[in-house]
Amino acid sequence: MKKIVLVLILFITYNSQAQIFADGTVITSFSATDINNDVFSSTIATNNGKHIVIDFSATWCGNCWNYHGTGVLDNYNSLYGPNGTAAQDAEVLFYESDASTNDNDLNGVGTNTVGDWVTGSNYKIFNESNPTPVKSSFANNGGLGYPTVFVVCSDRKMYRLATSITNATDVRNFVNTKCGLNPLSANTVHAASFSYEVYPNPTSANVKVDLNIDGLSNVRYDVYSSIGQKVLSQNLNKIEGKSTIDLETATLQSGLYILNITVDGEKITEKIIVE
Repeated sequence: MKKIVLVLILFITYNSQAQIFADGTVITSFSATDINNDVFSSTIATNNGKHIVIDFSATWCGNCWNYHGTGVLDNYNSLYGPNGTAAQDAEVLFYESDASTNDNDLNGVGTNTVGDWVTGSNYKIFNESNPTPVKSSFANNGGLGYPTVFVVCSDRKMYRLATSITNATDVRNFVNTKCGLNPLSANTVHAASFSYEVYPNPTSANVKVDLNIDGLSNVRYDVYSSIGQKVLSQNLNKIEGKSTIDLETATLQSGLYILNITVDGEKITEKIIVE
């Protein structure tokens, strides 16, 4: 009798793991409302060329709390989220996945929690009453263990991200491997008070940035590697009219770089390929 019970337990465990869709599966689009009542749409994110990093956890889960405590998602969001300093091509989400938990649990003052999940977190947080539809985009009938973290590329293909990866650089390397780095929108939005051109791109020499600024402005540029390391940076004196910035990219290793140019507080972002 004991042997039969053991076999049943192993069978159930195996099938629980098998619920998750295979890496490379195209997810069903989902939408969700975060704790600030903002609606997130995976379709809008991926159509805009962004990738998604989503952490499915539960407030009572000790392993989830340990992963949360590494700060990896906060750090990744700071570098690549909507206000990222290196690029702005990611959406980082924390999805509380147990329907029985409430807002008190999320804030660390309930009876079904191991801590405060909200304070200090800089990404979107969700605690919906029915989490099954979102979880079902990643697993049959929403069959997920906690924590489970996925990357969804801009082509909507999903890949499971190991929770043993606990620094932003390694997450970025994983994203690069699975998703590649798709160009940002060709229509960079910025004020009508200035225009710019970045060339040559790709390049095997230095890169030039032609600026045409209507009024006297503070200008700064920062260049980051694909894993968020700052490799070039300079604050320029107030400039006006036409000018050219020379970026010394010929000395950089081959690869993809992120160029941020800030004109009086307004930032534009371009990707540079060094060959």
